[in-house]
Amino acid sequence: MSAIAIRLQSGRTIMEMLCLLAIAGILSVIGIAGYSMAMEKYKTNALIDKVNVIAQQARNVYKKGNYSDFNISNLVAINKIQDNNNPFGGRLLSGNTGDSQVFSIYTEQFNVPADACVAVLRTNWGDNGTFNRIRVKTYAVPPAEPATQSFDSTPVAAGSAVNTCFGGNKQIEWILK
Repeated sequence: MSAIAIRLQSGRTIMEMLCLLAIAGILSVIGIAGYSMAMEKYKTNALIDKVNVIAQQARNVYKKGNYSDFNISNLVAINKIQDNNNPFGGRLLSGNTGDSQVFSIYTEQFNVPADACVAVLRTNWGDNGTFNRIRVKTYAVPPAEPATQSFDSTPVAAGSAVNTCFGGNKQIEWILK
């Protein structure tokens, strides 16, 4: 009777368990890749949104025309923006353009992935009334001078954007009115 009972027991074979583990592994790899792509897209959109908010608040606070003392830290101090953090790491900083009619916002020179750089260049940043130019500096070797590409209108053509954003550490600078 015990031999019959053993034959009637059902369970998983090693082969079935290996197949289940393989399927679970494949699904988790797909899930992790999808999550990574979604996070990169989220960070890219957050960067674009943050630059737009900073630009709008700068225009409101500085009365669109006298940006000689423009500073992102001032916007944070008076609670016009929450912070100046770049979603990819580092901060968004303000630079002196030497022209009181325009202001500059730029990323620290690291952590801007090529896909995000392309998305930024492919974004329409405004017309001649609000946009001056956008620059991408590529640092291949940190002490060396960066290669700089400037664009006077956006969105930039896809081929030019991809060529500009390939390789090295990127720094993006928006020069706005």
